[in-house]
Amino acid sequence: MPYIVYTKRADGDYARVVESERDGKTVKQKYICSLGRVVDRTAGIFKNRKNGIFHYDIENGFTKVSSDYELPEVLKHPSNTVETEKLILDFGSSFILNEYLKRQNFYEAFLKVIPEETDTLMSCLFYRIQNSGRASLYIEDWYQGNYVRELFPKAKLSSQRLSEFMVRLGEESVQRRFFRYYLEALYGETGGRGILIDSTGVPNATKMEVTQLSNHNGEINVETRLIYAVDRNTGMPVYFRHVAGNIIDVTTLSTTLAELEQYKIKIDCAIVDAGYYCEDNIEELYEGEVHFISRLAPNRKLYKQVVS
Repeated sequence: MPYIVYTKRADGDYARVVESERDGKTVKQKYICSLGRVVDRTAGIFKNRKNGIFHYDIENGFTKVSSDYELPEVLKHPSNTVETEKLILDFGSSFILNEYLKRQNFYEAFLKVIPEETDTLMSCLFYRIQNSGRASLYIEDWYQGNYVRELFPKAKLSSQRLSEFMVRLGEESVQRRFFRYYLEALYGETGGRGILIDSTGVPNATKMEVTQLSNHNGEINVETRLIYAVDRNTGMPVYFRHVAGNIIDVTTLSTTLAELEQYKIKIDCAIVDAGYYCEDNIEELYEGEVHFISRLAPNRKLYKQVVS
């Protein structure tokens, strides 16, 4: 059950709401929300920038201060009360984006991926789409003055909460869950799909095992290879995976098709680059009844025969 924790500082007492949770043999405090500065501990009166002066208790949550409550003299001066704008909001862009996303068949994937923190996720998504060049440290200020605050009122966007959320969002289990819902939403149990398969180098100076010396089309790099499949009709990304930089494209096609099949994506047509062309890959495409188009390298006998 939640409870209030009080902390004494040089400028006064502060409070936050936490809940105890067990992690093995250890009991930890799970942060819920900050109440800000303690105005009257006995009466349960607190003050923070977001809500001004308010009453809070575990049973009823946030409520207005009773009209007959007498504020301490130090807080009666107008400069000591903080009022935030509640009605003036930047409306249009978030309203249009929300209406657009709700009509997309992959919208449910966002709602299911971290269901207990959907409001935080969607607020971050809206912020990133509308403010692609701005740092995340501005997100809380943006949220307070944007219609997103009404769409997703339970978002937790303070610096510490946002950092913790980003860690959870980066977990492999979350990413796998998202792509399962995403692919189901896009393709479901429909028939085969046409895809384009290609790879690109990602040069980097990290010391990971997947960063290796690469010779791709005569260009030497220290890199990781990123393989991707894109839906031929919609242009939507279907699948990404990385391999070591020294892995050549021709050896990766079989695994790419096999992993797509594990996600229940039936491929009936593929457009692949010349780097994937070899006898084994062509035989596998035929065996899988996958129609294909591939560019031929000019040094192959078949290329010369076709030209002739």
